[in-house]
Amino acid sequence: MRHRGRDEPRNPTNDNLHRLLAAAGIRAKEPPETDSDAPVFATNSILCLKEGRMNGAILTSWVDSCGARHLTPLVQYLQPPVVVGMGSHGWRAVRRVFALDQAPQRIFAAAGCYWIAADRTSVFAVSHPGPLGIINRRWTQQLSDWRRIGEAVSETSNDDRLDLRRASG
Repeated sequence: MRHRGRDEPRNPTNDNLHRLLAAAGIRAKEPPETDSDAPVFATNSILCLKEGRMNGAILTSWVDSCGARHLTPLVQYLQPPVVVGMGSHGWRAVRRVFALDQAPQRIFAAAGCYWIAADRTSVFAVSHPGPLGIINRRWTQQLSDWRRIGEAVSETSNDDRLDLRRASG
């Protein structure tokens, strides 16, 4: 418990996500600082502790189970105007929660695109901001993806605070 339940400082994934949020025009304190004023809510689609290394395999059954038991009720409760599925596991979970059956299953084909779900939620697919995600989708493309998310966020007028869902594995 080196960090008492918080992410370790200078985590490359969190630092990249902070930079991507800034590209979208979403202000938040630098990680791992808590920022209750940031207009964003982020969660992992898998809320269990993984045994072994952090970059170890993630089972599809974990994504499906946690999506059904955690992400679906959370999205139904918060009713966010914009949701972002990050990486292959996050995209799988978000795609299932919003029943986007016509959207590509693989993040490689879906990244950079968005769909309007039946409940009118704008659902975006993006590459994961971790080191492997940047290998799979160039940084310039990711910045462009997040700028589009920022445009969608600025168009929402439901509330002055936005719930933006980060669903990643």
